[in-house]
Amino acid sequence: MVKVNLDLMMVKRGISSKDLSKKIGITPANLSILKTGKAKGIRFATLDKICEVLECEPGDILVSSNGGSIVRENETENRKKLMDLISAAYNNVKDPKFNNFRVQLVQFAKALNDKEDYVKIMLELRTALLQADLSLKLKTRISGLPTEYGDIYNFIDPQLKKVDSKVIDRYTHYGFVPLSFGSTVKYD
Repeated sequence: MVKVNLDLMMVKRGISSKDLSKKIGITPANLSILKTGKAKGIRFATLDKICEVLECEPGDILVSSNGGSIVRENETENRKKLMDLISAAYNNVKDPKFNNFRVQLVQFAKALNDKEDYVKIMLELRTALLQADLSLKLKTRISGLPTEYGDIYNFIDPQLKKVDSKVIDRYTHYGFVPLSFGSTVKYD
């Protein structure tokens, strides 16, 4: 069950319902439905606008009823650890065969620094790792990569397995479709 803490964020930011509804482009009645938790869902565009106006993250507004943020617990520590693993992989793997992947590692590091959606970063990174060397068979795709790349995969894969399937479903709009073997394929 998801609890909506929109009222709390509005008080923290000192914005009225009327002002927020105007800025995000929804009616005050629909905003009221969101604030009271009676909404059955929310469009990502609306959530993005709310977060932009309130200068917050979705996890500041949407909280699971057991008290944990929908955004993964220990996210700050996990981001730092992932950043360290990405840095080690970038600095230690110099094989020209992985030059394109090294460019992607820089982009992932930037996304982590910019506090972009952590689950989305992990999904994209897992996909990139699985596609880093397509000459390898699927069963040996990760074990055949340099150790540093395997370390990244082994760090993010258990986290993604803990993410609720409903949360993963929310990421399908990014073009990722989870597969049964714990990998993902990106459809453009």
